[in-house]
Amino acid sequence: MDETGLLQLDHKPQKVMAAKGTKYLHSRTSGNREMITVIGAVNAGGGALPPQVIAKGKTRRSLNSLQTQDAPDGTAWSWSNSGRSKQGIVLLWFTKSFLPSIGADAVNQIHIVELPAHM
Repeated sequence: MDETGLLQLDHKPQKVMAAKGTKYLHSRTSGNREMITVIGAVNAGGGALPPQVIAKGKTRRSLNSLQTQDAPDGTAWSWSNSGRSKQGIVLLWFTKSFLPSIGADAVNQIHIVELPAHM
């Protein structure tokens, strides 16, 4: 399981022109720095759980600007003031998404390891 923050969700240049062989392209964006966080989990066999997406906002209305219908099946949506995960949201993901996916027999064999954040 890992989480990652994403910025500049509206970066959609219509056309890009550059000299042949150019390695680095620069483009203008709107400057919108809205943040969302995605929690994802995969196992050693390549199986993946639906993601948890956390939008910046105070209420469910903060999800209105996102195209939630285009997300993978089972995607869980949350919001927080910063757009980052909080203990309550991660606990929700853990109990509603992760635990049901592993089966009742494996629940007592879970070892949680939390690594320090890289800032």
